[in-house]
Amino acid sequence: MIEFCFSENTFAEQPVEKRITYYDLAATPFSDINYRNFAVLDYIIGDQNWARYVKGISSNRNAALASHHFLLTATLEIGIPIEEKQ
Repeated sequence: MIEFCFSENTFAEQPVEKRITYYDLAATPFSDINYRNFAVLDYIIGDQNWARYVKGISSNRNAALASHHFLLTATLEIGIPIEEKQ
């Protein structure tokens, strides 16, 4: 399976608020971020052929989930060829 998949997390250069993916039971989603109550636990997994199109992954503390995990968003950059009209 490793040969066919990639896994990405939010370790890219961006503010810590966009990198954390989990908050502990002792915190709220909007508590001050510290390494005791917040962590990077979640990943996006996909087909390895798509890995080169992933330009960024970030978490969103504003998206309310019934969970202690934050929503992850992957930004893809895909070029679509345009056919010339004859």
